[in-house]
Amino acid sequence: METPPGQFGEQECDMLFDMDLMGRITMVRFFNRALAERLGYREEELIGQNVTDFLVDAKSVAGAEHFGSLYASESAFRAKSRRLTMKNGETLIAESYLMPMYDAQGKLIGHRGMEFFTE
Repeated sequence: METPPGQFGEQECDMLFDMDLMGRITMVRFFNRALAERLGYREEELIGQNVTDFLVDAKSVAGAEHFGSLYASESAFRAKSRRLTMKNGETLIAESYLMPMYDAQGKLIGHRGMEFFTE
């Protein structure tokens, strides 16, 4: 997927992706090129990765349990100040949204996530 050039944080969202009920990224729909360079990841490296691998707050047992139950829920979710780990180990702050996705029979199949990086 070709991403338009620009500074990260200037797009409507910096990253748009789909994930399954286990939190694994299944599709990257949009990834701001400037953000990708700063994070150090290419889109294809993200496919199959669990979102919690990038979340600093999910590294604890309590954090992992919280996010695991969140990914299996049918609720939309918003987090204002999530710390995400870049490939080099540094962190960035993001505002995140998750919306449930359903199949044609109305069964929950995962979530669509949007990330807005703030720094």
